[in-house]
Amino acid sequence: MTTTTTPPFELVVSRVINAPQDRVFEAWTKPEQMTQWFAPKPFQLIVGKMDFRPGGRFSMAMRGPNGEDFPFTGTYREIVPPAKLSWTGEFPNGPADQMTTVVSFEEEGQKTKLHVRQTFHVMTPEIEHATKGAKQGWTMTLDQLEAFCAPEVVNDRIEKRIELKAPPSRVWRVLTDHREFGEWFGAKLDGPFVPGQPSRGHITYPGYEHLKWEAVVKDMEPERLFSFTWHPYAIDHKSDYSKETPTLVEFRLGKTKNGTLLTVTESDFGKIPSARRAEAFRMNDGGWTEQMKNIERHLAG
Repeated sequence: MTTTTTPPFELVVSRVINAPQDRVFEAWTKPEQMTQWFAPKPFQLIVGKMDFRPGGRFSMAMRGPNGEDFPFTGTYREIVPPAKLSWTGEFPNGPADQMTTVVSFEEEGQKTKLHVRQTFHVMTPEIEHATKGAKQGWTMTLDQLEAFCAPEVVNDRIEKRIELKAPPSRVWRVLTDHREFGEWFGAKLDGPFVPGQPSRGHITYPGYEHLKWEAVVKDMEPERLFSFTWHPYAIDHKSDYSKETPTLVEFRLGKTKNGTLLTVTESDFGKIPSARRAEAFRMNDGGWTEQMKNIERHLAG
């Protein structure tokens, strides 16, 4: 008679990545590539050692936004390019091979179907804490893998529109009063917006409180145009973004029968370094969609 033991925790995640099988597989094989996507933001992957071969050991850590490291080590068990990877891993102060991760890559034309199965064989307080956010963490990580492997962004401009049930004078105040701007955007700004001057402060959005708000105000044409430049998705506090060409954010207001048509554009993504261009475009595209809703909710409140 054969009996089976259910592992303390097992997670299965699948995703179709819009990139060829070879490209997706390669992203898992080199430390300089893995550090760009293999950690749910705002965490950052730190690679101490990565001996990518069957039986090779790796030593890595997830670095939190406050600089605290959460280390883990492991051993590569199976490498079948470009179809399969598996490894065992462990957290400090525990037995070896606490978990097994198997990743398979299935070719679907120019896309890749990815399957991740992660099994925890023992349960410790440290592992129990890790498993609570495992599904969300893997979902975010695979989002970042997809952005990293995606083809170059062709359209370097984001544009969002919304009709607001408020007059242009009220919408203008929501956009250009630094206190009201901070309330809907999720930031605390040091002072008023002044054309030609920098605007500074810090982000208050949960999980991103360690980030600074930095922009340069360009145009302020009352009830018509408000614009600034900034460095999009500049979340790595160790990176110097000052040498990059910033994007231009423009808020344009138009009077309608029932209120105000607000159009927000962000342009010049094509001038951002290619290594982070796709992710910055994707994150800000989704971010401005949410911010338009935040402006609408702020006006309604």
